Amino acid sequence: MAKFYENDVRYAGLLGRDSDPKILESGDAFCSNSLAVQKSWKDKAGEWHSRTTWIRIKAFGYSAQKLGKCLKGDNIYIKGETEDSKWMKNGEEIITQEVICRSVQIIPMDEKKPAATVSNGADRLVGDDDDEMPY
Repeated sequence: MAKFYENDVRYAGLLGRDSDPKILESGDAFCSNSLAVQKSWKDKAGEWHSRTTWIRIKAFGYSAQKLGKCLKGDNIYIKGETEDSKWMKNGEEIITQEVICRSVQIIPMDEKKPAATVSNGADRLVGDDDDEMPY
């Protein structure tokens, strides 16, 4: 039996702080931030509840340049893969999970139609200003 595994995640949410892009020693762009993803639901009694999950995100290259232009509260959509980070704190190993972004899309708050997607080129989508169809 063939096994299929894929590390692919997609999130839409609000940025937790202004981005602070950096240039690595290699010359590649890098940016990290946090994304607030909210879930709302109605219980059996008819009361609304919500929960916010904070997701650590990192981007490199072109995706980092795009994320670097985003500000706190911007509504964005990301695609990427999860990765574990490990470090030692007071002699204890700390493990966190973060998303390495392959593409970053800014979603205008006043429109229902999403903006053009930008990525590192691997999964680039066609934006509104492109003349050709993607197929």
